[in-house]
Amino acid sequence: MELKRDLNVELNLRTRGFGVSLVGDELHLVAVRNQINRIRVADHAVLNEYTQETDEDVREFIQRFLEDNKLKRAVGFLGLPRDQVTVQASEFPLEAEGNLDEVIEYQLENLFPGGFDDFDFFHQIVGRGEQLRVMIVAVKKETLGRLFSLIQKWKLY
Repeated sequence: MELKRDLNVELNLRTRGFGVSLVGDELHLVAVRNQINRIRVADHAVLNEYTQETDEDVREFIQRFLEDNKLKRAVGFLGLPRDQVTVQASEFPLEAEGNLDEVIEYQLENLFPGGFDDFDFFHQIVGRGEQLRVMIVAVKKETLGRLFSLIQKWKLY
């Protein structure tokens, strides 16, 4: 059971970015813009049956989308369909923020009963009040491995 500290759920977008999501046999691309701290969708494209396409055709589809939306150097993010993740919300004392990784790791067994070795865990503070509200996401390592393999193959960085 290991929390991923180098990957983050937070979307910190200065001006523009793009998202990649695989839903069934569809490759979805979305261009987003941040205007006065409001993110809006600027464009969306879908490549149906991407598994039937060559890697070069998929790369070309992606590159054309990025060029058309002037996103060559933009921040990219990966969207995961809801059926590929497990999400839990939890609250912790405000004092836990300084060592939140350790606190969450200690609580994972209660939040996600079962084998931890097959999952990667990510967390994001989603609210502060009398307590910290934290979203914790579990994703199968197999799922992330497959997605990152495709991302590398398609030369998305």
